[in-house]
Amino acid sequence: MIYQRRSLLPVCRGVFFSALLLALVFFNAAIAMGNLSQDITPEVAEITETEEFSVDPSLLLLINSIKLLDNSKGTQSIKYAQEHLLQFSSPKSPLNPAEQYLYLLAQALLIEKKTQLQPPTLNKDKVTESIVALLAEAKKVGEVIDEGQLSQPIFLQLHEILANKYAELGQYDLAYQEKREYLIKYDIYRDNKRNAMLSALTEEFSINEKKSLNDSLIKQNQQQVQRVDEAQKEKKMQQTRFILVMAIALAFGLLFFWQLKVRNKLIVLTKTDALTGIFNRSALFEHGHTMAKRFSEQPYDLSILLLDIDYFKKINDVYGHHCGDQVLKTIASLVNETMRTRDIFARLGGEEFVALLPLADSSKAKAIAQRINEKVAQYDFGAIGLKEQVTLSIGISTMDYHNASFEDALHSADLAMYQAKAQGRNCVLSYQNISTSQERRGI
Repeated sequence: MIYQRRSLLPVCRGVFFSALLLALVFFNAAIAMGNLSQDITPEVAEITETEEFSVDPSLLLLINSIKLLDNSKGTQSIKYAQEHLLQFSSPKSPLNPAEQYLYLLAQALLIEKKTQLQPPTLNKDKVTESIVALLAEAKKVGEVIDEGQLSQPIFLQLHEILANKYAELGQYDLAYQEKREYLIKYDIYRDNKRNAMLSALTEEFSINEKKSLNDSLIKQNQQQVQRVDEAQKEKKMQQTRFILVMAIALAFGLLFFWQLKVRNKLIVLTKTDALTGIFNRSALFEHGHTMAKRFSEQPYDLSILLLDIDYFKKINDVYGHHCGDQVLKTIASLVNETMRTRDIFARLGGEEFVALLPLADSSKAKAIAQRINEKVAQYDFGAIGLKEQVTLSIGISTMDYHNASFEDALHSADLAMYQAKAQGRNCVLSYQNISTSQERRGI
């Protein structure tokens, strides 16, 4: 037995030392593996781990503004977008992956917009390939961005544009993959949004409170609809009443203006000579009395012309009253053209006309009368069938303190006119040149 124990002892020692050596080997290997994992873990984390990054709001605004560019805004807006985009190419602080992703997307959008607004001279396929390259680089950058952030609409544009560009290049398999990836991420975005909304609602309200609120909202909505219907009916009734009132007011207004127009027309007719269209005898005396009153209050130059057509009875007897009427209308028109804007020209009656000339002394009134006489004497009345020359005899009277009334001044002009007829007609004579003893006729 003692012999057997001694023979097993070396074997046990060998086993023990072998196990100890093997343990040391495994221990060293474990230490080595631990050191190796410590060396490569940060590098792997930078590539594989994803997170959500913040984005500069001005970059988001720039992308939206590039999408809204159109032909009406022209190249100036494109130039502005390019300048604004350059600010992100060398920022004060490095761009994070999300901003780098959107920066490349903005470059691609700008190239596409420039292609739409200003067709390039280069091959269209080359432009498409450059856009695809930018978007592929952005897609590679997106590998470290959180999937939830990449499913946001602003980021999803990449897949939609890339699918279109692959289709333009005829790479339909890649286009299909991008479209499929777009739909998958859009579903993620929609689910996240829905889940967030449901979580918010679940946190804020309980199921019973939401049901109660829903019933209350339905009831309120019905009441609101009823109130809106009643308000619309009331509004329509008010509009109908308003239209009715306005129609009545308009009718009364039109009636009032029509009556006013008729009244004014009647007033004009009462002051207008029906044949010649100038002032009649009534309007002449009204204006004459007004001017005479003003003369008596503050004296000023005021002259009166009394015009009479020579041999007018002979014209009526030989050519008829129709021709005589045409002569009256023609002479009224010729004399009225000679009058100044402040003068009053009227038909006294028959073949006699009167002109009131304010701010005209005797010499100026005589010059006007001679101009009238020459104009009528030179006019050709052959158009109305009259072969003879028509002339006027004109008497002039200038108001002074001795004949301050209109009737006296008109009487003086009448005397001067009859004296002009006595001197052979077709002449102008002023009352101041008539002797007192020659006054034979009163009016």
